[in-house]
Amino acid sequence: MSASMNIADADMPIYGGLGMTFMEFPQVTNIQTSDADVVVTGVPFDMATSGRPGARFGPTGVRQASAQLVWEGARWPWSFALDNHLKVEDSGNVSFKHGEPQTLVDNLEAHISQILESGKSALTFGGDHFITLPVLRAYAKKHGPVALIHFDAHTDTYDGGSKYDHGTLFHHAVVEGLVDTEHSLQIGIRTSYNRKNHPLKCWMLPGWGITARRKPWSVSVSGWVIRGFMSVLILTALTRRLHRVPVRRWQQASALTVP
Repeated sequence: MSASMNIADADMPIYGGLGMTFMEFPQVTNIQTSDADVVVTGVPFDMATSGRPGARFGPTGVRQASAQLVWEGARWPWSFALDNHLKVEDSGNVSFKHGEPQTLVDNLEAHISQILESGKSALTFGGDHFITLPVLRAYAKKHGPVALIHFDAHTDTYDGGSKYDHGTLFHHAVVEGLVDTEHSLQIGIRTSYNRKNHPLKCWMLPGWGITARRKPWSVSVSGWVIRGFMSVLILTALTRRLHRVPVRRWQQASALTVP
């Protein structure tokens, strides 16, 4: 075999390569020495889904869609450009061995812990729902039980399934003490759950069911995802701009994982 021949990286699936960064922000090469406020991470993992696969392509799709947010600068209704008040860098995708989900669990938790230990906030997108569990473990290890805001049709608190399951992650999160159940909220739940003994508060958005039935795809999936990312980033920038909340306090609350 020629010494110059390219060899595939066994710790990074082919679909996990980084094509472009989120919103064309710089790519971080050293998290510890970076002066970024927020570090973006992609998690191209969908081995925990019980239905349709394909969420592994989420990080690529989100980054491609984010290019639409770059050209305008200041985004309506805000009158300032995000990168004038918040430094964001993209760390690419978490590496793991395809077919070995535990490598994803270990590597993702370690990666998020590295971000937090360096005094930064993590913006993470995947990937199926399961990726939230390793992220919560990293945050809870640093800050203790965290308040969770979860948008979904399902509670993902089911106690069956396997060790790697996109429908049981919040059951494990509660059992492991990762989540502050008194200050957590699940929004948009429209499937059955044990209402008497459910560990988290659930709230149905006004008109949610009607809107979902009438116009389920009036806004694209990537559109909703990008809106969520931008909301968190802009809220972080507004917080620092207006000095209403200490930076350290906001960092403890600004985790966003989008499966």
